[in-house]
Amino acid sequence: MPELDREFWRAVVDHLAKQQWSLCECGLCGLSFLSSPVAQSCGRRPCSSFTTPPSQAGFAPRFPDQIWQLIRAHFAEAAFVQLNRSDIANPSSRATRFVGAGLQLFEDAIEKKAPVPEGALFVPQPVIRLNYWDAVGRVQGTSTSFLNLCTEEARATTSDFLRHLDVWLGLLKRLKIKRNDMRIIPGRERWRGGPFGGPCIIFEVGGKEIGDAILIDEGTESEQVLLPIVDFSFGLERISYVVNAGLPYYAFLGPLPESADPDNVRSIDRIRTATLICLTGITPFSKGHGRELRRAMQDLAAQPPINLCTTVRHAYQYWTGFITPQREDSEVWSILEREFTRARILRITRGLQMKHVTAYLDSMESTDEACQKLLSTGVGFAALTKSS
Repeated sequence: MPELDREFWRAVVDHLAKQQWSLCECGLCGLSFLSSPVAQSCGRRPCSSFTTPPSQAGFAPRFPDQIWQLIRAHFAEAAFVQLNRSDIANPSSRATRFVGAGLQLFEDAIEKKAPVPEGALFVPQPVIRLNYWDAVGRVQGTSTSFLNLCTEEARATTSDFLRHLDVWLGLLKRLKIKRNDMRIIPGRERWRGGPFGGPCIIFEVGGKEIGDAILIDEGTESEQVLLPIVDFSFGLERISYVVNAGLPYYAFLGPLPESADPDNVRSIDRIRTATLICLTGITPFSKGHGRELRRAMQDLAAQPPINLCTTVRHAYQYWTGFITPQREDSEVWSILEREFTRARILRITRGLQMKHVTAYLDSMESTDEACQKLLSTGVGFAALTKSS
């Protein structure tokens, strides 16, 4: 760990020692971490026997919208100003296609010389992380889209960072997350993202990461005017997961009862992400941002059947609580329904190895119409059923 990062970690340790947090070392892996009270294990597998308790009969879950209302009120009481970006698409010159962090709130100040947002900011930012594409349904706690709850502050100090830390720990207490299940862990290496870098800490509950915090002190010449930047990031979906111990991560990502079925995890994820992309004004296309919308619907067509209409409307209602839509829900539904129909028709024709008629069938209004056309051209009923 570089000397400056050690100084940062020592400041965190000294600050939290006043609140009965202790610097500990895992007896199995040797990892240093902060815990309250003193703990012998870092809580990560395989260092801990900690298991998520099963959901109890009569257990009253706290739904994401209830948790969100408490979080929003908490940061308002702490005098944080709420802001976020109104778009979701990154320019083509970026390494990633979509907004993935609350930190991107400062991009207009860097690239367009717009005024720098001042003071302590609360940024509830819908984000898309396509690097999680393959992990969805295989690794608990992963989504390709989620609400990134961030606090940001430009031109900050270590003292500002510690104030943000106190506010976040106060929130976790209000959410009734047990302190003895929590670990605060220093990053083994400097965090780096784009032009930025800095020391970081990671928050874990029962061995599950729920957020991180960075004091960004590195950047190119154009970013220097903003440094240092306080950057805390927690996922609302991850917070809901640990608050509702005993329930799976995906329990409330879609409409019930669909979201309670583990076979629907990938389907709901693809619909959530496609809905977020579409409501911001992006149209399905063969390349660029529209390609990712099309890709999501193609993958959906390969999953077990799900109520598309109900799931799209649930996702639309969720996302528009945090971002202003560029399309009405009826238009989003119409676009996604057409795209899903297209994906199913393409899947059927490719399964039948009939690529030469794909372009023609792509113009059909429904899978029923396409299937009737295929049957009328001599395709056997059994082959058609198998291909779908």
